[in-house]
Parts: sequence; structure tokens; C-alpha cells
Amino acid sequence: MPRSAALVTPSTPADVPLQAILVALAFILLGYLIVDAFFNRTLSAATKWGLAVPGFIFYVFVLMLVHMATRGGLLSEGDLVRGLTALTALALAVLKVVRLRKEGLGSRTYGQILIVGVLLFVALLVWTYPLGHSVPLHFTPDTKRHVGMAHQLLNGDTTPSIGLVGDIPNYYPWLYHAVVAFLSHFTPGGLPLFALAPLQVMAVSGCILLLFALGRSLSDNAWGGFAAALFGGLTGGFAYFLTTEPTLVLNPRTSALLEYWGDLLFVRSYNFAFSNLAPAFPRDLSYLFLLAQLLLAVEGLRQWRSRTLILQGVAIGLAGLCGGEAFLVGMAVAGLLTVMADRGRRVRTFLFTAGVGVAIYAFWIVPLIVGYFRLGGFRSLAATPVDLPVWATIFSWGITTPFAIYGAFRLIARKRSKTSRVILALLIATSTLLIVSALVELLPGQGFDTLGRRHRYWPILSLTVVLIGAMGAADLLSRLSSRKRLYAYGVGLVIVLAAIPSTVLASLAYPDEVLAPPLLKRTMLEDETTVLDAIRPPEGRTCVVAVPDWLRVAAFAYTGNRFIDYNVTRGGRAYVRWKLIGRQVPYLRRRVADNELLTLGEAAPGRWLQTAEKYGVNIVVAPAAVADKPPFADRDSRFYSGPEGDWIVIRLSPC
Repeated sequence: MPRSAALVTPSTPADVPLQAILVALAFILLGYLIVDAFFNRTLSAATKWGLAVPGFIFYVFVLMLVHMATRGGLLSEGDLVRGLTALTALALAVLKVVRLRKEGLGSRTYGQILIVGVLLFVALLVWTYPLGHSVPLHFTPDTKRHVGMAHQLLNGDTTPSIGLVGDIPNYYPWLYHAVVAFLSHFTPGGLPLFALAPLQVMAVSGCILLLFALGRSLSDNAWGGFAAALFGGLTGGFAYFLTTEPTLVLNPRTSALLEYWGDLLFVRSYNFAFSNLAPAFPRDLSYLFLLAQLLLAVEGLRQWRSRTLILQGVAIGLAGLCGGEAFLVGMAVAGLLTVMADRGRRVRTFLFTAGVGVAIYAFWIVPLIVGYFRLGGFRSLAATPVDLPVWATIFSWGITTPFAIYGAFRLIARKRSKTSRVILALLIATSTLLIVSALVELLPGQGFDTLGRRHRYWPILSLTVVLIGAMGAADLLSRLSSRKRLYAYGVGLVIVLAAIPSTVLASLAYPDEVLAPPLLKRTMLEDETTVLDAIRPPEGRTCVVAVPDWLRVAAFAYTGNRFIDYNVTRGGRAYVRWKLIGRQVPYLRRRVADNELLTLGEAAPGRWLQTAEKYGVNIVVAPAAVADKPPFADRDSRFYSGPEGDWIVIRLSPC
């Protein structure tokens, strides 16, 4: 299937970072214009830039609602998405120009711009290093499933599910997949696998901008913003005292968990800054909305406005459409801030924050509840938990911890400050959920146990420590700056040098540690047409494909197609969450055998064709070694060869 002429595929991995940065910057600017249209001069420039990435994702959320209302008719149409986005950007740009002509540029704090610029440059240098060396960016069970589900939206599905043919309801929050699908229409290569690169740039940039704005608002000075962005966006642990070699602990569910005392974990790190390690997962986007909620809460305590409260609720709801734990923490924070609010404002505060959050979350949770009762609940898909001892947790937080100890004393000294309520609410909410998850199941019922895992709440507690530490660092650096600014800059540089070595080591190790199937890499980068290109569906369409077992994972990630057998009938490898899915997905127990029959030609031609028709198969991929089997004789087939083997692709009907 030829690629879109408008989206030329990168020829080498070295082309990917610049392309990704350009795409990401364009949509960060779009997000800023969206936020600016809502707030104009009611928020500072730092706050509006902090909300830029969440603002962009809100735009995608609106498009996703239209996509669902049109039964998959929006995100599957690339020209339509690009045209709507261009018109939206043009309208917002015109509005901004008109306002600037009326109101002027306003004041500019160039010192803060310099600080943010340097932090962004360093963060992108560290966290986007893998983009120029790893294509595809990442390929483990989580990633292959998410990019395949994003591709399903491009193929015209209303909501994403799994790569199994049949009526299988959505069970995973879909906003992440909508964002990846949207970015695919603007990313060179035109695939969700390529869209992970600009998403990584946006996630890192959003994290730094939000943390800077939040730290600045909490401390009332730029030093707080600097410290929050550094501690929460770039600070690793002390593993650089244990090794000077680039390294990553790929699987924390082994004895390697404590090899570097809890630091340098590829996944399930207890350090919030490691959420910036590529690629950006759904939970990482949910963290951005939690930060946005906290930032809006601080602003709301300063100038109490219904609009600010409502947008806090929007942030809570959108966090839920990306991940569960950030939604629970956000709801708890909203409840606590409601209790802390002035008595006459409590009802409106609760309705406009928690109420709006639940209303937005309902777009996903209501259909899920209906499916839950109709299909007998969920199977548990959770892996074993990752449990770090407390000493390793503190070690993995690095220099953030000592600053947090000092910051806690400073917060106690200014306990009457309204903004300290936000940190207190976050601390109470996260600590409570963490303690409860350690003692009992947070949510009863098999299938919800993932939300009760302690490793899901430690990173958010780490965020709390980051904000407290930022208050401590801001106080210290402000005192030094009041005496002699050069002292503050010198100490700030020392803090940076002590903060980032572990994150640098982890990112440098990424290309050598995180590997992907060679077939997928060749298909994405080289001009030759591979067997994966042969089964890629036309825009807005889905193919039903029978492929050999080992090829199916890469095929789903690259095409989003539906397959006969997607590892759903084998013990320990169940990817269908619904318990009683067999009620509406026929032949579930026969699928492994039927897939082998079709791909190996192990049947008479009549039975072979009858089996293909039973599932509505459009394409069959078979090893070239069985091309002379009777079912394949006299059929229109194409031959594909590569280091992985030789294949024939038989097209039975249009997709």
C-alpha cells in the first residue's frame, strides 16, 4: 500500500527528531492559542504556555467526540482532519492578532523566558535522544497494543479495541489513541508508530512547561518554577554513584529491580521524572492533566472564577480518559479543596470541578459499565506489582528528597498561604490512596486490580515531593539571589549537575537496550515493499487478515487490521478483557486451529475457502514453502522475500 504523498517517510532514524520537533511545536502553538482564546489576559503567559499541551489534547478530545458521533468518520479522513485543523489554527491566529492590536504585547519577563528555554532545551536533549536512534521508538506489549488501537481509529473504527475480528467493545480509555491517530495525519510516515516521536516531544515539553508554571505560581518566583521543572522533569536518582555506563533496567519484575537501588527503571519507576522516558504512555498524558488541574487550582485560589473551576473539572475528566490513577487522585484533590474552600463556595466548587470531571469521564466509563454487566465483568490483565523498599524509593528520588525536607519546614512556616492548600490536598490524596492500596484492594472485583497497585501511586507521591522540594529550593535560591545573584546561579548550576546524570545515563542506554523487530524497522524506513505493506489497509478501511502467529504482533501495530487469532485462546496470553466475550465473538475456541489451516493450507480447497468466508477474511499470508498446497493453487498471489523468510500474500476480496 503506497504511503500518502503528503507525508514522506523518513529515510533514516536521524531524520526523525527534527521532523518530530517541528510537528510538536506546531501543535504546542495551537494549544497555546486555544488556551489564550479562553483566558486572554486573566492568566499569565507562563500559565498559558503551561496549559498549551493539555489545550491541544482538549482539541483532539473534541474531534474524538465528533469521530464517535459520525461512527468513525472523522479521524479516518486525513484530508478532513488537516483541513479542519488548518481552519481552526487560522481562526485562532486571527483572533490573537486582533487582540494584540487592541491590547499590545504587554510585559515580558525575559529572565523567565531564558530559564524555561534552557530547561526545555536540556529536557529535549536528554529525553528525545532515542528518537534519532530507535525506529520504531519502542516495541513491547503495551506499545504494540496502543499503536495498533490508534491505527484502528484511522481505519474507521468508532473506538479502539483489540486486533481480533468480531464485535469486541472498547475497554481501555481512548484519548491517548485519539491523540496518536491525530498526530499520524501530520507526521512524516503517516503511521501511529511514527507519531510516537512528536508525541514524545510534546509530552516532555508539556511536563516542563506545566511544572515551571506550577512551581512559579506556588512560590511566587521563577526560582520555584526552575526547581519544579528540574526536579519533576529531569532529576534522576543517585545511580551514577554505582555506575558510569549508560544502562537501563528493562524488566523491573526481576531480581534486577534493585541492581541500581531502584534507579534507572525503564518502566514502573517511582521517580516522576522518569515518566519522560520514551515513549509517552497513556499514564504520562494523564499526569499532564493532573499537573494542569493543580495549576488551575492554584490560579483559582488567587482569583476565584467559575471558568477556572470548570477547566479544573475538564482536566480531571481528560486525565480519566488517559489513565485511572491520575483521575482518582484528581477527584480526591478536588474533594479536599472543596472542603478547604470558603463555606459559601463549596457547592459550586464541587459541582464545577468533580462534577464536570465525572461528566467528561462518563463518555468512556458509562459504555464500559454497560459492557461490564452485559459481558460478565473483566478478566485481570495485570502483571505482577513492582514493589520498591522505602530506602530504594528515596535513593531513586535523588537530590529532590533533601530539598523536600527543607521545603516541608518552609511550608509549615507559611501554612496560612492559600496556595499551600494545593500541595496539602495532593499529599493527603496520594498518601491515602497509596496506604489503602497497600492494605486492601482499592477497587473490588477482578479486572480493576491494576488500579490498586502501589507502583501506580508512588510516582504521583514523587510529584508531591517534587513540589515540596521546589518550594525549598526556591526559598534557598531566592535568599542567595537577594544577596548576590551570581551565588544563586552558581548553586543552581550545581543542583543541575547533581540532578541529571542518571536520566542522561538512562536515555543514552535506550537505543541499545530497547529493540524492535527488524521486519518492522525495514518496513518503516526503507523503500522496499514488505509483507507488512502488502496487508496495510486503504485509508478509512480495515482488512481481516490470516497471518502466521509470529507475524501478527508487528502486523497489528503497523496496520491496525483484525485477525482471526490474536492470542486470545491461550493460557496466560489473554488480551480480551471481557469475561464472556464468547457470547458475541463466534468460534473463539476454534480460532487457533482455523488460523493455522488458512496460513498453512492444511485443508481441501472447499473447506479452506469456507473457513476464510466464516471470518470474512480479505487477505491470507502464508509461507512461500507451502505455496504449492491445493488451496493456494490458481489464486492471485504475490511473493515477498526478506531476511525473516519468504511469503505469499493472497487477496481474496477487497477490504
